[in-house]
Amino acid sequence: MLADLNRRLDRQFATLRGQRATNRLPVFALEHGLSEPEIHSLKLLLSGELKRKGKLDHAHWLCWIAAAAEVGYAFDGVEFWTSFEGAVPGWAAMGSRTTIRDWYKRFGERFSGIRPEGPWAKHFSIIAWPITHSILPKDLQSQFARLLYECRYRLASIQGQGADKIGEVLRKAGPDTNTRFGNFLEQVSLTGMLFIALRDEGIGERLSPIKKETLSRIIGDLEQRQAAKEWLREARRVIREAGLKQSRHLAPAPAKPEQVQERSVEAAPIERHASLTARRAGGGTWVMRLQLPDFRAVLRAAKIGNPDLDKTRIRFFDEKGTWRPGRSLLSLSRSEPAITRLPPTERIIDFETKTPNVERTLRRAISVPGPSPWLLRVQADGVARQVMGHHVRVGQTYVLASTQPLARTAVEELRLGVIHEAEGSNLYELKLPDALSGIRLAALERVGLGYSLGARIDPAGIVPSLDPSTGQSVWSPDDEIILRLSADYAVREYQVAVGSSPAVRIPGDGRPEILCSFGRLPLGPGTITVNAVPMDKGLAERVQPEVLRALVRAPRAWSKAPSERCGLKASVDPPEARLGELLAGQARITLIGPPRRKVSSRAEFFDVNGHVQATERLGERELPADPGWFRRAVEPLNKEKCWDLIQSSPRVDIVFDAGELGSARVPFRNKVEPLRWRVSRERGSVTVRLVDEADRPEQLSVERYDLTAPDVKVAMSADACMAGVPLAATGSLFVAMLDGKRYRTVIALSPSGKPTSLGDLALEPRLDFIGQKPRRVPRLVNLQRLWNGANCMGPLATIRRWQTLQALDARLLEIFCGPHWLRASREFIERQVTSDRTLQQMVGVPSFARTLAEAFAGRPLAARHGLPIFQQAAIRYQVCSDADAIRTAWQIAMEPAALTFADPRRGGDLLEEIAANKGLARGAFLVRAVTAFDAEPVAPKDVAA
Repeated sequence: MLADLNRRLDRQFATLRGQRATNRLPVFALEHGLSEPEIHSLKLLLSGELKRKGKLDHAHWLCWIAAAAEVGYAFDGVEFWTSFEGAVPGWAAMGSRTTIRDWYKRFGERFSGIRPEGPWAKHFSIIAWPITHSILPKDLQSQFARLLYECRYRLASIQGQGADKIGEVLRKAGPDTNTRFGNFLEQVSLTGMLFIALRDEGIGERLSPIKKETLSRIIGDLEQRQAAKEWLREARRVIREAGLKQSRHLAPAPAKPEQVQERSVEAAPIERHASLTARRAGGGTWVMRLQLPDFRAVLRAAKIGNPDLDKTRIRFFDEKGTWRPGRSLLSLSRSEPAITRLPPTERIIDFETKTPNVERTLRRAISVPGPSPWLLRVQADGVARQVMGHHVRVGQTYVLASTQPLARTAVEELRLGVIHEAEGSNLYELKLPDALSGIRLAALERVGLGYSLGARIDPAGIVPSLDPSTGQSVWSPDDEIILRLSADYAVREYQVAVGSSPAVRIPGDGRPEILCSFGRLPLGPGTITVNAVPMDKGLAERVQPEVLRALVRAPRAWSKAPSERCGLKASVDPPEARLGELLAGQARITLIGPPRRKVSSRAEFFDVNGHVQATERLGERELPADPGWFRRAVEPLNKEKCWDLIQSSPRVDIVFDAGELGSARVPFRNKVEPLRWRVSRERGSVTVRLVDEADRPEQLSVERYDLTAPDVKVAMSADACMAGVPLAATGSLFVAMLDGKRYRTVIALSPSGKPTSLGDLALEPRLDFIGQKPRRVPRLVNLQRLWNGANCMGPLATIRRWQTLQALDARLLEIFCGPHWLRASREFIERQVTSDRTLQQMVGVPSFARTLAEAFAGRPLAARHGLPIFQQAAIRYQVCSDADAIRTAWQIAMEPAALTFADPRRGGDLLEEIAANKGLARGAFLVRAVTAFDAEPVAPKDVAA
């Protein structure tokens, strides 16, 4: 029976290969042509054969290929090989993962089968084959239909591109690669061909990249959900109407494609300055604001990320004495903060530490254009926005913002309303009539303003939204753009141009206004330029064209909009914080909403398919909520029942619900590692099991470090770890290694599941293996790196990792400075002693210690670039003249993780030399102690000679 099925599959795949050879289209294992009863029978036959023979039969390799593709089609994202065992019983004991991969490679060579691509496929080098050959797994079908719907206009606009280009558009529009759907979208050739097949299904006799029966099966399964059915139908309608139907686009891009300059359908980031705005407040006053541009887009275009921003701190010009973390610049992006004084023209953001790359990239974005006075025109929505040309128009209202008060004569002649006059910040309201006298024109010129005539452009019918950070009017692709054109004078003709197209002449005939339809514009940014030619030729010199900057943008997903209009606002600081940082108290959430409103909170855990797999209630509170309440509210996430959820959830949302006011959520992206640990309790004992989704057990190695002896490595069997091993009473650090990467997790549990006494927290790590020898310091530093980068499962593990790091650091101090220094430095750091006098005395070189204390005490940031000061003092006071030893001593105290030696023998000699020179070593650790927090340096007279 299996032999007959194997021959039938061979004929099926060979036929498909021949049909697609001309177009170079691949073949999928899911196109096996078997009916549902035949698939069921195939799995039973394979299971029976496997149990009889105890191994895979190479004679029936195509049957295994087809069965694996079926498992991939039904796969829900949780442990592929467990699913395989469910479909083909006996697989777990007698199957071979690598054999399946080798057969898929053979399938690719023999039948032009598709090959997995992208980072995900390289990382999961075995299961990527059956999942890719399943084309579109069931659990991803609704998400793919929705993505097609949300991208329908963008897809319709790239009808001249091939499957690879279409797949790339889908990849960029989808979620990040830390989800199963995001990983699926990395297969750009596959998703591009799938899109084209879905689009052209049922149209003519053209060759489809997917077999008709297989495609019908996928569509039938997809349309089981009404929402997915409607998304696909609407996406097809829009795309088919756009004419994206040419069969030559079915083929993947050639190996060496011709380089063609393409017009992007995305709205390219527009480099803009910050700009002034003003909004009316009560009592006829105005509140000045600063519209900030999209810093994220500017930095992203320059490939500047958080590591670059973390090298400095920033301060908004209107803030006094407060320095923020560098990455908080991202939270200011596209915001409109109120300001109490007018900004300097050079920059509105100050940087504590010079970062030339960041500052050069943001040079335009952090400056306000134009000299004072700034001119702001009051627009139809009542908001005054900055005018870049310093030219006024008749019949308009403006706000003048000046750093210097305007002359009284100018205020009287222009009939300015004084809004506010103070040192460095003066605001005036300017209302212009329909005609200007010579006196007013002269007064405008004296205050630095010009006067121009021109066309006016106003929307008629559908009113666009305004993107304040770019100044663009935003339309949808379905909107017919109709504009009302008028001017400050009688018009002979209007000259209208869209983008770089030639201008169209429209007779004005002196009419006060005309309506002009521009139809539906393509996606992306563009301009509409209107030049109103006056009937009076004498006015021609003063006429300037009016330019409307437009952005046609695909409609946003409806689910993304409600939270932006909700009565609650939640934000996290720092903006890019991870969930682990939130649980460790290193990040905080701010919740803003109406006072005395009760808000409930919960955590939502999303699985790899983007579905909520579990929720955890976090509590209820009346606003305003203090930070202490939220720290207590997230404590349930540190419980054992949430550990596995957090590890296996690529996204965790903290959701706040205020009833009819709506809800606000803070999403946290959470990297799901291919190697991770699960904890289970059975009859009072704790078992940990390694989950391996990398599918390369032959390349996997595992080791552990017990918390009682954190410097001793214990090798472990990978197979035993995957089956489950007992956890030591105090806990351990588990390290799984694959492809040169270490996956580290500290697991520590109390017997009852939660700490019940101080005894549960007690831990005295022993460091017998390291000992007290300076030449063992590189090993000690490596252990610090190992423990410091480990994940922690639960609060007890976090405490014990910290205790271990403290023990390692104490041993480092003891080796170089001795036990007495260790005790004195602890008393100072823990504030049992408020003066650093004892530490200075113990350095043994009073002038050297005094110089260091005066240079560094109370100045934590000074230590970043303090090596030259330390080196100069060490040489000056004859503590040490060896530059290598001075630099190494500084590294040991200030940044031991950076300690490396090109020559280990020379490094060992340096460590011995520093340990023998207590003055040098203690001087370095003195700097570390006095820069640990703000502290006043001790007066020289307090230090004994």
